[in-house]
Amino acid sequence: MKNYKNFVSKNAVHEEGFIYVDIKDENGANWYEIQKNFQEKTFKILYYSDNKMVIGYNEDVSMLAPFENTSVIEVEKIPDFEILNELFVLEKKFKLVKLNKFEKIVDNSILEDVELKNEFYKKKQKELQRNFLKLKSEEEEFLQLGFNTEETVKEMEATSDELKEVNLILKNIKIK
Repeated sequence: MKNYKNFVSKNAVHEEGFIYVDIKDENGANWYEIQKNFQEKTFKILYYSDNKMVIGYNEDVSMLAPFENTSVIEVEKIPDFEILNELFVLEKKFKLVKLNKFEKIVDNSILEDVELKNEFYKKKQKELQRNFLKLKSEEEEFLQLGFNTEETVKEMEATSDELKEVNLILKNIKIK
């Protein structure tokens, strides 16, 4: 399995109406030359060098076009996915992984991003609190007008239950 990292584009040459770009990896290897080093029945993955997020893939390496600060790795299989940017590269294991919204890759390991998780649930908490207060106000208006508030009460209970879950999650997030 191969992994060519941190491509850069240099020396664009204009010739007969075409532009040829010299694309090299961090070791100075030419992209057009190293394509022959990849195996046939594998997936070649183009990904961002910094966050390891997959940009594209193909079995035919010539269909990929690395650019500034991207890398290309070869893997035997890819996991099932719905959205391409759910996939990330574990370089040392020559493996693709699907991360959830609170995970990130640091030093070739999957870690929980607790700051992001905390921020997400704090926003959710505020949204639920606003919704609960709005429902409470609606209920009071309906009662004054003599309307049935059964649906509003059910919605308030559901919002309250969800708010309790979010509060519990926030309580258990440990930020360093």
